Amino acid sequence: MALKQLATEEDVSDLLNLYHEYFDQDLEEEEEPPISDALPENQKLNNCGGDFGMEEEASMTPSTLAISLGYRTGIPAHFNIIRDRSGLTPWDDPKPFSNLDLDALPENVTQLRLHWHQLAGTHSIMRSILSADSNPSRVLGILVADEVGLGKTAQAISVIAFLMQAVFLQRGKRRLPRILSKRI
Repeated sequence: MALKQLATEEDVSDLLNLYHEYFDQDLEEEEEPPISDALPENQKLNNCGGDFGMEEEASMTPSTLAISLGYRTGIPAHFNIIRDRSGLTPWDDPKPFSNLDLDALPENVTQLRLHWHQLAGTHSIMRSILSADSNPSRVLGILVADEVGLGKTAQAISVIAFLMQAVFLQRGKRRLPRILSKRI
């Protein structure tokens, strides 16, 4: 019922007509062939068996990914690991959180974690951009193109936090996360 209040039938009809006007063009009008026709016959798109760049992470558990990234609590060291449902965090007021047992949290306190796809994405990004070899043709760019609401911002912040932690550990001559120690 609430959806009917968002748009009238006329609005939907206008939007569909606009969509068809822009996207339902004949292929004969195209000057260049579609990408699938431009590829060699033996090469297919999305032939990697899953998400591009995530082949290694696909078989890893959240704890394996977190350990490889050096996230002892499952999230970067710079993140709060708990918050009150009211939005209060230890950064706001450390007193309410000082004597909490993480194994028996009160109902109003939530333990924060990254989802598997965020950990896997962070791991994939770090695996892709960190390399011991200095091949100039190596691709260093990353495109994170998840659906809306899956946490691309949290993932980007996790990558930044990982890099900050790596610099901190390296300067202190401390043990680096597995993903780094494999690549340097």
